Amino acid sequence: MPALANLHPDAPAIATLVVVAVMFALFIREVYPPEVTAIAGAGALLVLGLLPYEAAVHVLANPAPWTIAAMFIVM
Repeated sequence: MPALANLHPDAPAIATLVVVAVMFALFIREVYPPEVTAIAGAGALLVLGLLPYEAAVHVLANPAPWTIAAMFIVM
């Protein structure tokens, strides 16, 4: 993330807000299935270096996101 931080002190926050806003718009418009939008958003945050890899792995180790994903599959 040093490249983003060198641009402007608020660049990481602005980039995160942009990713979240795009995800929100895609969730509302339902262009893609919700799981695709969620995974793409998480992937974008990982690629941009805004979400540390360890934090992403920690979230996926929790059973709650898997339960929510299973509910999407059932629906």
